[in-house]
Amino acid sequence: LKSYFVNHPELRGDLEDVMIRLSLSSDTNIRSQLMAQIRAITSSNLLDISDKIKQILCERARDKIWEVRKEALDYLGHVYKKECHSTNWSNDTQKQLTWVANCIIHLYYQKTTQDKLLAERLLTFYLMPWDVNTDDKVRVLLTLYSNVDENAQRAIREMMHSKFLFRRQLVKLIDFCLQMTDPNIPNDEKQLIELKLVSLIHVIALRCLPNPDKNESVLKSFAVYAIKNHKQSLINTNESSILLIFKQAISDEIKSKETY
Repeated sequence: LKSYFVNHPELRGDLEDVMIRLSLSSDTNIRSQLMAQIRAITSSNLLDISDKIKQILCERARDKIWEVRKEALDYLGHVYKKECHSTNWSNDTQKQLTWVANCIIHLYYQKTTQDKLLAERLLTFYLMPWDVNTDDKVRVLLTLYSNVDENAQRAIREMMHSKFLFRRQLVKLIDFCLQMTDPNIPNDEKQLIELKLVSLIHVIALRCLPNPDKNESVLKSFAVYAIKNHKQSLINTNESSILLIFKQAISDEIKSKETY
């Protein structure tokens, strides 16, 4: 498709009609591959994307298959990020970027945890990029928040609150793990801490992660490994503690760039 788009611009209209039909295919692989092709053949400049391609992206952003939704929304987020650094948007650009932002953020209201996490990821990496300086990040956030609709504004507030609570839960999890390695804490008290740790892991997996059963098992394995690793680091000073590394990474004083 890319070679035809580049070398035969006169065929673009016909090719886009074919792409619209392919986007409605019942075959998930075809729809998914089409999203990858659109990303390869189109410019990241929003104004260069034709209305037909935007129609496809809009429809696939609500695809029943998560992988297809992810591809469409990830590309839209990429387009938004490229434009969001500009301070001089035309009215047309602002209108279209607002549509993109609303399309992405409204995903947060889907039922599945996967969709909520995807919306949070797209917000962090594209709509409010973590890798820009603080002043620009504030400007980008205020621009985003002031342009989107009320439902999207509420979703942004909920996402920020959710991330805040998630960080607090991770801090508590790490503290419980550290307490399990503290030789000054009696075993009876450690048994109580262990129960709290197991309960917290269950809550985190259930409320904050996709595939709760699988990720609860993963978190438990991580906690066991981290506790063992920290005990070894107390004996061998040359070995770093993964718990202390994580605690530093999610501390309030850490900056986004330092975390990533």
